[in-house]
Amino acid sequence: MKRMIFVSTALIISTLPLTINAVLPQGLLVGSSTASAATQDKNPTAKGDDDRDSPPDTTPYFRKALRQDLKPGGMDALTQDIFIRDVVVSNTNANLTNTDTANDGEPTIGINPANPNEIVLTAFSGDWGANAPLWHSTDGGNVWTKQFTIPVPPGTPSAQDCPCDQAVDYGRTNNLSGTFLSFSPTDVYSGTTTNPASSAAWNWLLDISGNAVPTNSVAAGDTDQPWLLVNRDTANAGQDNVYVAYDDFTISPRGMRVAVAGGTNPPNFSVDNVAGFGPTGTINPGHRLAVDPSSGFVYSLFQQLAGGGAGGSRNVNYMLNRTTDSGGTWGLNGSPTGVLIANADSTQPTPKFGTVNALLGGVDHAAVDPTNGDVYYVYGNRDSGTGNNRLAIRRLQDDGVGGLTIGAESFVTGQVQAALPSVAVTTNGVVGVLYDTFDGFDATTNFPIFTAHLSTSTDQGGTFTDLVLETFLSSAMDCCVDPSFCRPGADCNRQRVLGDYQQVKAFGTTFFGVFTGNGVPFGRPFANHDPIFFKVFVGCEGITCPADITQSNDLDQCGAVVNYPAPVSNGDCGTVACTPASGTFFPVGTTTITCTSQAGSGCSFTVTVNDTQLPAVTCNTLVTTMWPPNHCPLINVGLSVTTTDNCPGSVTSISVYSDEDDVTNGGGENSPDALNIADGTLRLRPERQGSADGRVYLIIVTVTDASGNVSHCCKAVTVTHDQSKKSIAGVEAQAAAAVAFCMANGAPPPSFFLIGDGPIVGCQ
Repeated sequence: MKRMIFVSTALIISTLPLTINAVLPQGLLVGSSTASAATQDKNPTAKGDDDRDSPPDTTPYFRKALRQDLKPGGMDALTQDIFIRDVVVSNTNANLTNTDTANDGEPTIGINPANPNEIVLTAFSGDWGANAPLWHSTDGGNVWTKQFTIPVPPGTPSAQDCPCDQAVDYGRTNNLSGTFLSFSPTDVYSGTTTNPASSAAWNWLLDISGNAVPTNSVAAGDTDQPWLLVNRDTANAGQDNVYVAYDDFTISPRGMRVAVAGGTNPPNFSVDNVAGFGPTGTINPGHRLAVDPSSGFVYSLFQQLAGGGAGGSRNVNYMLNRTTDSGGTWGLNGSPTGVLIANADSTQPTPKFGTVNALLGGVDHAAVDPTNGDVYYVYGNRDSGTGNNRLAIRRLQDDGVGGLTIGAESFVTGQVQAALPSVAVTTNGVVGVLYDTFDGFDATTNFPIFTAHLSTSTDQGGTFTDLVLETFLSSAMDCCVDPSFCRPGADCNRQRVLGDYQQVKAFGTTFFGVFTGNGVPFGRPFANHDPIFFKVFVGCEGITCPADITQSNDLDQCGAVVNYPAPVSNGDCGTVACTPASGTFFPVGTTTITCTSQAGSGCSFTVTVNDTQLPAVTCNTLVTTMWPPNHCPLINVGLSVTTTDNCPGSVTSISVYSDEDDVTNGGGENSPDALNIADGTLRLRPERQGSADGRVYLIIVTVTDASGNVSHCCKAVTVTHDQSKKSIAGVEAQAAAAVAFCMANGAPPPSFFLIGDGPIVGCQ
């Protein structure tokens, strides 16, 4: 069936100036919405099957980016300091942000336990052509690649409209398993791959004709909502089994079946049994699985319609069952069809959540604490007084006789409209619930406002602390009000811009999750719903920085390249980044290093680089001896000084000494004996005591750098007693000894007198 393009007048809001230029993919109208043949062609309600979530709504809703997309309802769209990525924007294909308009609803996630940096997401991100897409990261979720590598299971009909419902999960041996729903007929197909980047790596169980064998051994052509998890076998702890839950729509009440492939690749689902019975109609069973990795136990949870609820809602039984023999039998607390965990009202499937998302199985989920086997069951619970669909949770514990005791109800949320819960438990016992809230409408644009949350509990589900992941405007409005947002003739009550589920999983002490959100706050040039990946670290007890570091400068450098040890994470704190980084050039002085972990904890230390390099100084005079000793005029001896240093800021001083006192010499009638004491201008008096053996002037140049390092240069100028060889040799020997003493001590010999500029007496 051909795809059609419909212009949505509701998307064009010409009165609002844009802060972002809307760049839409070539061939699509600005402010348009497309719909595929598999989205909303059929009207299940007309057949009395409004509990079925198939076909999915894969309409690629997109519109112009509005300034309100950055501050929906006046709130900042993103919370700072959270590891969160739009996988379309943070992508190896830089142009994808300008071209991708996929719906991206109902995202699922798999984390490779053999390499937690390898993560795979799936969503309604594209149909099967030759291959359907998945999202793949090998660096812990920083950068993603949209890999078109999920091949059509051989012999699958209507492949062009699907995969529809889908879910993925990793086993322990680098195997990624995925389950996929076909449409018309609706059957489940499951395969396994060791390389998500390769379509050829997928393995499907084939029959003798080479066609893929459906996972569902019953309900051929009439199944719904497959859900896949991998868990260890109960008897053989080293074996991984693939579990696929699905709904049997050939019977009423709906059959809740779980197929099991025990340690096979491709997965061969040789076990397929009933875990209970769902509703008779009007609500979806919301069939889900939860696994206990320590025991190998697997849980099946689902909904039953108990009757009408308050305020036009539906009254729902939330059920749970368990297998302790890898799917062979089911019988939690002795009941082969499951036990009642809670009863509550819920508005599903209508009215739509946030006016744009019918809840077809989007209000229940469960997870198991991997350390003690406690089960946490999250479910919708409508407050009859406020009409708010809140989320409640119960903790189930071992009763000591092979069953579970159902704990008291507590609430994950306050008085809000909440849906799409997904729960996980870390190895340190932190319970995390991913969910969305509908927060009303943006006052300017009238688009619905949603917020994705991760609420965590450290007291076994008693109380929760909320973390906002993204607050965003829907990219579509209610198509029951504005039909341009859905296909003509489609049942507008089944519009689902977000889908029926999203996922959070725990690995170690970290939550890994994905939800469907608006891409504009991440840099998309037009509003489109994208898979949004996040990581939250809850096992971090802080990071410890190395001790303060002190070292000398590098040769001829006013600083040094410093390599320091990495901070130590106390618990799982994720990647730790330090600024300035190790291996950076640090200037002379003290620099504070600030380190922050992905979990938000921080520490600091200092790097001190000391300048220990002496400045370099050379000095010389053009005149080395003066004759005759006629007192006047003072002679410019041609002093030249050159200094260099690895750091700026050195100071040069010049002093003149003599082995004859300026004052007593000749009665002091000519004084001083040194004038203009500076580089290039120094003048010395050509005189000496007549009764002595000649005069030695000692010039000392002192250079002090900014760090206090001192260097000296010493130079002598002589005045001989007479011109005899003996007199000349004698005074030169005195000069050499004075210079040697000066260079060794940075000072004149003790017998020398300081002379210099002063009141002028006599001739100059």
